[in-house]
Amino acid sequence: MFKGNVILDHIDGTSNKFIIISPFIYENDKYVIQFTPKLQSDGASVPKIFWNIFPPISGKYMEAAILHDILYASHILSKKEADKIFLEAMKDLGVSWWKRNVMYYAVKFFAIKAWDEKTPQQIQAARKHIKVIRKDKNEKIYYRFNYWATNFCGLCNG
Repeated sequence: MFKGNVILDHIDGTSNKFIIISPFIYENDKYVIQFTPKLQSDGASVPKIFWNIFPPISGKYMEAAILHDILYASHILSKKEADKIFLEAMKDLGVSWWKRNVMYYAVKFFAIKAWDEKTPQQIQAARKHIKVIRKDKNEKIYYRFNYWATNFCGLCNG
């Protein structure tokens, strides 16, 4: 379940690149995942030929795509776990069975490059904006919010 509204700001000079400007939380039975602003997303990474069916920056799956982008950027969980959370988040958002499964299997089988191309510097930069708590152990997997989140983020207490 998502808590908070995902608010984006378009990056000038790009067709579908955005900066997340609002904090938000995603929670399932296993994790509480909190994000602070400043991370980038391209929405759903869909080849242009499929944009009529799966528009990259609209649709019920938009928040799930942003969540997935951030999990990929931070490598805080495994690729397999990030992909499963993407599928579950789309279900939570009411994305139809066929559409969420097409998108899930697309990332499961074809997003290896997107996962592998992250540099250690990119991963560390992304981790400054994420907090993942594993519920069954009440364990903080990673916690390093920036000053803004610590002092001003009403959703991100903890």
